[in-house]
Order: sequence, then C-alpha cells, then structure tokens
Amino acid sequence: MVQGGQVRQSVIGIVHRMGLIGQRQEPKSPGPMRGAPSLPRPMRFTPTKVIVEPSPPKPLPKFRPIVARGVPRPWLDRKFGECAFPINGEDGEVLSCCALVDTKDDGSLSHYCLEHRKRMYAPKPAKVAA
Repeated sequence: MVQGGQVRQSVIGIVHRMGLIGQRQEPKSPGPMRGAPSLPRPMRFTPTKVIVEPSPPKPLPKFRPIVARGVPRPWLDRKFGECAFPINGEDGEVLSCCALVDTKDDGSLSHYCLEHRKRMYAPKPAKVAA
C-alpha cells in the first residue's frame, strides 16, 4: 500500500491518465550480431499416417451345450461332494450340476465333476527340456 491508502497499481493508473509520465518508447532494434551466427533450426519430422486394415475376427470355438450329469438343485441345497458347476434354471435361478465330484491327481476332491472340471481348467502346457 502506498501512503494515503491507495494501492500501487491505482496510483500508476492515475499518473498515466493525467499524462504525468512520458510517452512509452518503442524498444530499440537489436544491434549487430556478435559472435557466430546461430544455426538454422532443424526441420521437424512429421510422420506419415499409415492405415492398417484390421484383420478379420477369428471364428469362435464350436459351442458345446452345458449338460447336467446329476439332478440339478438350487445352489445352496447341494451337498458335500457334489459338482458346483452353475447351470441356469428357470426364471434365472442358479442351479448346480450335483453329480459326484471328481478326484484330482493329488487325491483331493475337486469342486466339479470330470466333464465340468475339463471346461473350468485348461491343461498345463508340457515343460520343454532345456
């Protein structure tokens, strides 16, 4: 704040309007160049657009319908040792297959019967000897 309670910019504005400051001078033109002249700027590289045609979509694998091997029951009514594979029932109700489950290679029980276990898990790729 400048004395008298005025802001600096307001004082400068008043001085300009009253013409108390001389005319603004145009900036002087730059003098002769000193030293080595500057090199021209390199041209920018503008890549050309390459249009790549999309490849046609791969056909989907053949659809295999989901078959319930046991008597389908509501999801929460299935018992221990019965397949948990979900099957759509009427009115959007989720049913489970309820066939007896398969035994895994390590002897433990799977959550699915053999047919549904093959659909749920992909076989492990064979290891290549180095």
